[in-house]
Amino acid sequence: MLQRERAWVPGPAWQAFDASSRGEFAVLLIDEVDKTNPGFDAFLLRLLEDWTFRSPSGDEVKADPSKICVVLTSNGRRALRPEVLRRCQRVHIPLPERERLEQIISQIAGIKIPQKLMDLVIRLGQAISQEDAEAAPSPKEMALCCVDLLALTDTGEHKSEIWRAVAASWLVKGPDGAKVIDKAARYNWAKALKAEAGLETTASGDQNSPYGKGGITLLQQLEEKVAREE
Repeated sequence: MLQRERAWVPGPAWQAFDASSRGEFAVLLIDEVDKTNPGFDAFLLRLLEDWTFRSPSGDEVKADPSKICVVLTSNGRRALRPEVLRRCQRVHIPLPERERLEQIISQIAGIKIPQKLMDLVIRLGQAISQEDAEAAPSPKEMALCCVDLLALTDTGEHKSEIWRAVAASWLVKGPDGAKVIDKAARYNWAKALKAEAGLETTASGDQNSPYGKGGITLLQQLEEKVAREE
């Protein structure tokens, strides 16, 4: 809820409770509840047990439990109190398979994304996830990353620091995104992104294709180099 000079503006929970008490069906979404402070569980427990809370002025706000559905989402970063879980019907939604993930990214992007660019962005996302799951990108963030990188290609932007900054802003949650990708990828990923987005060509490749006459991408060359060094 938002405090105004002489009033309180009801937030989503208040609005959903009010709607249900008037006989309307309502859905209250509490997204990523695992990111809340553990003390939030006590408030949540009262919502699910008593279907009531008090407004700042002390008035009781009640919901009709037959008219309201509370949806909690969690990535499992912390466990909720058992008393809360006992009042929930739990549904596990697995991460999308590769083909479905590509469909989601394409749908969100709304433009044609070169397959090899999408492959690289997904692989970078997976590498970041292995390094730090909390910093990893969502499908939406990977899609928007592709859109922005293709926009850089359209403008002819060659500066690697700009490509690094743009990609890191989408692919990493938190500070020092480029350094996080450096640690996870261990190759010149900005140069690879430029190649797969169509901005640069490989040294020995066809000048009309960023992937070279032999169909070997710069990403593959860099990964083979890392493998040889190991």
